[in-house]
Order: sequence, then C-alpha cells, then structure tokens
Amino acid sequence: MSPINLHDPDFDSPSHTMGKSPAGLPARFLFAAGIVAGFLSVCTVGFFILLAVLIKN
Repeated sequence: MSPINLHDPDFDSPSHTMGKSPAGLPARFLFAAGIVAGFLSVCTVGFFILLAVLIKN
C-alpha cells in the first residue's frame, strides 16, 4: 500500500476522529457556541435599536 492510502483514513474517516474524542462533545460545543452567538447578535441589534431611539428623542 502507498503512504497516501495509509494516510488518508486518518484525516477523512469520521470513525477515526470519533475514537479520539467523545461523539457528544463537538455537538454540545457547537450548540453552546450557537446559543452564545445568537444571544450576542440579539444584544447587538437591541443596543443599536436603543441607540437609534435615544438619538431620535
């Protein structure tokens, strides 16, 4: 077998990476990151709306 054929499964196959870390960890991390990103975007939009209201008055 060539080195490329031995090397590719290490990077490409999901089962290889799942063996190293718990399968639930990346999903939980992405879920938490999505919640944080959504919260920050809502806060940013709310801040700009509040700023616009304050400037108008």
